[in-house]
Amino acid sequence: MARIGTAPAMMLSYQDKNVVAGRKYFYAISAVDLRGNESTKTPETTEVTP
Repeated sequence: MARIGTAPAMMLSYQDKNVVAGRKYFYAISAVDLRGNESTKTPETTEVTP
């Protein structure tokens, strides 16, 4: 798991630039409010890099 932003959110999209060709990556999203409360994560999705 890696945190990719700060509060308040300043970006509406994310591009993972640290991928390696031929590997499978798993992604899920959650939100954290200013008090540190985290939402339920989205269903996991995968991506295989060419």
